[in-house]
Amino acid sequence: MTLERAKTILKYCGIVIAVGAILTTALGLFLAFGGGYASTNMPEAQTDPEMQKGTLAIMIGGILMAISGIIHLLQGIFSVKASNNSKFGKKAYLFGILGLIATVASAISQFTAPNQTNKLSTIVGLVGGIVVSVAMVFAAKAVKEDNTL
Repeated sequence: MTLERAKTILKYCGIVIAVGAILTTALGLFLAFGGGYASTNMPEAQTDPEMQKGTLAIMIGGILMAISGIIHLLQGIFSVKASNNSKFGKKAYLFGILGLIATVASAISQFTAPNQTNKLSTIVGLVGGIVVSVAMVFAAKAVKEDNTL
């Protein structure tokens, strides 16, 4: 992969991932705080053990979603920075790997969901997410190696 192609991949994929990460983080925080609000302010949630489990699951899922969003946001930021300046290649590479791990972990949790109705969309999302993440990792590696030369 040429250095110019690597920087182009980092720039455009980084922008798309950063925008998606902002939305993911916001939704995750909404779920985390919404689950917490429901568990403390709804009388049913305070007395029904099943509802308590549900609101706890929503809170935990929201927190994990927000963490994943933050990882992807940092991946996008450092990818765009690395596309302009090779000294950010190492950070782009690190967050590229973390973003790939977060993508795979998210897909695994979607496959194991008991009420999963559309496996095809999950598979398409997983394959697309992994392809983009792997491309970004290789592009960041090329930029990182250029900086060390």
